[in-house]
Amino acid sequence: MFYKRIKDYILLCMLITFLTISISKAKYSKCNIGACERCVLSEQISMNECCSNPSIHDVCNFCDQNSETEVDISDCLCK
Repeated sequence: MFYKRIKDYILLCMLITFLTISISKAKYSKCNIGACERCVLSEQISMNECCSNPSIHDVCNFCDQNSETEVDISDCLCK
């Protein structure tokens, strides 16, 4: 009985770990990594902030699409 509970607990932990990894991979699969890299170079944000925060990600995407140089991206991000 005791071993069955331990086995169930271990299986539950493995399931939670699998789901956590799957969710984090899905989050980054929707991330425009090119736009985030250019934002990271232009501003003081991390790649994780850009990909995990939808509002920052949207601004980086917008600025990346409407800017031709890194200076333009910096100006866009400051507005």
